Amino acid sequence: MKIFNKIVVFLLSLSIFPIFYFLNLVRAVVSISESSSLYTILSKLAEDTANSAIELTFSIKEIVTGISNGSFSFGGMSFDISKIPAELLTGKGWVIAAGVLLAVAAVIAIVIMGCALFTNANKTISALGAGGFVCCFAALRCFARFTAPFLSGSVDIGGILAKAFIGESNNLLGSIGESILEGAISVDAFSLGNAVTLSLIVFLGIALWELAYFITIPEKKTKKVKNK
Repeated sequence: MKIFNKIVVFLLSLSIFPIFYFLNLVRAVVSISESSSLYTILSKLAEDTANSAIELTFSIKEIVTGISNGSFSFGGMSFDISKIPAELLTGKGWVIAAGVLLAVAAVIAIVIMGCALFTNANKTISALGAGGFVCCFAALRCFARFTAPFLSGSVDIGGILAKAFIGESNNLLGSIGESILEGAISVDAFSLGNAVTLSLIVFLGIALWELAYFITIPEKKTKKVKNK
């Protein structure tokens, strides 16, 4: 039973890394606001296009690839990282905090793997699993603080993109672009993805599994010793 417990805990903690790397780290759903000029124009051309929402997801693998290439691609379009408007990074401290918490969670997973292989520190493993759970939960909350302005609409993504990619409103093209795109993009969902949610569940599973093992196995051994 002891060896089986070590294998289970080791594999659970090891699974954190492919989960982080391959599953979606960030998920967003954007659509065209029905009150915008862009929606009015597109609905006359194609109603289905105007009503459709676009889901954007990024895994760590895709983020690393995008950073190395200097651009991200989605929806058939490519965007240069260097041209991302500073207004879209307002509150980036919350993103940094979420990233640090997820890095700490990854370190905790490594420590759990070591404890599972080389020690019998069941209480320590359970506490570390709880710590990983807290880190993932706190990362979700920090990222939610960053995304709150986008979800509430206080950050006008359409207007910001118009200025960044078309030009300022003091020229004709920029004025037209801003009038069309201002208030046009609605953010319906923006959060950390299933990589973080699933990792949170795995850490909780490790904590509960090891706690159950610690509570049951030692008690049985103690009873056998007393009977002798």
